[in-house]
Amino acid sequence: MKKLLCLLLTAALLLTLTACNFTSNFHDNLGVTEAQCTGQVEEMLQELAEADLAAALEKMHPGVADRAENGLEQLRDYMEGRKVLKLNLQGVSRNTSSGSAGKVEQESAAFQAVLSDGTIIYISAVYRTDNDGAGFVSFQLVLGVV
Repeated sequence: MKKLLCLLLTAALLLTLTACNFTSNFHDNLGVTEAQCTGQVEEMLQELAEADLAAALEKMHPGVADRAENGLEQLRDYMEGRKVLKLNLQGVSRNTSSGSAGKVEQESAAFQAVLSDGTIIYISAVYRTDNDGAGFVSFQLVLGVV
């Protein structure tokens, strides 16, 4: 009886120690075909085209917003006055992790955009939702993809 009790207590202890990170780093590879951040990407591109830097900064995650202004100024200068006519999703992946710091959801997406002057650019965006808030931790325009 003592052996059984010791075995059950040991098993319970092991389960409680591993339960905190049981769902950590779950990578969604179940055929994700749509990006949840598509609307935010469209809004960000519109705000950059309209040279609304304050609105674009609000779309950034609170953890990176204080470092994002210089980069967004460069993107604004490139996009200024050019509208996005077509936005096509090229690829997406989603990661969800839970642990003692809370739940973190992060989506990485790549888009192809056709601008009003006929230029084709690519967008690489990483959108994160966590205890600090939600927003882009990375937003890049990629030129000259071969």
